[in-house]
Amino acid sequence: MATKRENDTPQTSAMFKQIKSETVLYTKIGIDNLLDTDFYTKTQIDGMVGSVYRIKGSKANYAAIVAITGQKPGDVWNAKDTGMNYVWVENEEESPSAYWDAFAPSIDTSNYYTKSEISGAINKVTGSSADWDAAYSTISDSSANWNDAYSEFILSSGIWNDTYVTVRDTSASWDSAYDTVNNFSANWDAAYSTVNNSSASWDSAYSTVNNSSADWDSVYSNVNNFSGNWVSTYNTVNDFSASWDSAYSTVNNSSGNWDSTYNTVSDTSGNWDAAYSTVYNTSASWDAALSAVSAGSGSWDSTYSTVYGTSGSWNSVYTAVSNTSGVWNTASSAVSAGSGDWNTAYQTVRNINDNVGTYAVRPASTSGSAPASAQALVGGFTQFPTTNYTIEDLVAHYNRTLKALEKIISYLPGPSNNT
Repeated sequence: MATKRENDTPQTSAMFKQIKSETVLYTKIGIDNLLDTDFYTKTQIDGMVGSVYRIKGSKANYAAIVAITGQKPGDVWNAKDTGMNYVWVENEEESPSAYWDAFAPSIDTSNYYTKSEISGAINKVTGSSADWDAAYSTISDSSANWNDAYSEFILSSGIWNDTYVTVRDTSASWDSAYDTVNNFSANWDAAYSTVNNSSASWDSAYSTVNNSSADWDSVYSNVNNFSGNWVSTYNTVNDFSASWDSAYSTVNNSSGNWDSTYNTVSDTSGNWDAAYSTVYNTSASWDAALSAVSAGSGSWDSTYSTVYGTSGSWNSVYTAVSNTSGVWNTASSAVSAGSGDWNTAYQTVRNINDNVGTYAVRPASTSGSAPASAQALVGGFTQFPTTNYTIEDLVAHYNRTLKALEKIISYLPGPSNNT
């Protein structure tokens, strides 16, 4: 027989809305004296339920069910995505008067206690009932703290939502965290042994930290003062980071020489003591050397000014040398070929300059025309430019000098006692 349901579940609400005006179900408890004619039989109820619900089929989701047209009261459709069932209901006393009413999906009872399990739990409770008085006394004695505990509980409850959100947001990482812990769990014994073996040093480590703690404020100040440079340092490192690969390649390519460099240093290391002794023995002269350098340092500025002042001519000098460098071999050959006459030419010129006052000027009737003074002639022919000369100028001047000497000698008569 059926029983009266005051709080219908969604899957039966539509049915009872249809039949609540026609029938009322009673439980058998307390009304055994009622006549059997006051109850619906199972067959009668099945007939009414069958006439109310008509299983029509399944749709992909609720949106597809809502799109159905021509439905009639009692039509039932299943949404595949959620497993929820929906029945079409029409009732003029409600607003809206027609709608899809949701059934609950099928319920998996595999996680529910069975009757035998519940009986076993009851037996355990009954068997432990001898301790109830003691438990009651404990609870009664502690009940004075309930208000305080409740207040603390209320004050802390405000962070439950935050805790829930944090746990929910990080729950996706639980599997990977479990895998990580599980993979490293084999090292726990070794880690424990390491910690246990090092634990004897904890007191000394504490003492060291405690003794150095007075410097923490100054260290903080130093770090804080330099922290303004962190951004620029980061930018500098970031700007140069593109060169890391090439720097690595350079180091890697040169690393083959490390062994030979080590061998060289190792082979010459025997001389270090001697080198140290030499440096140490001469170090007494360092003060004198410093004094000498310091005394001469006053000329550094003027030397710098001179070098700086003439540096503008370096490009032009370089250009002149570069342009004439092509004739150096030729000039070298000419100078080398004529160098055998230098001593003779030098002696001739010297003799002329020494004896020019003892010679008379050749008469005008002789061939050629002699200058007013042989010394002037020598000076005119042998004058050499003192600036802006080239190798070609030197060779040409040498040739002209030889010709001048030959010509001078041709004009000079023998000694005539100054008459």
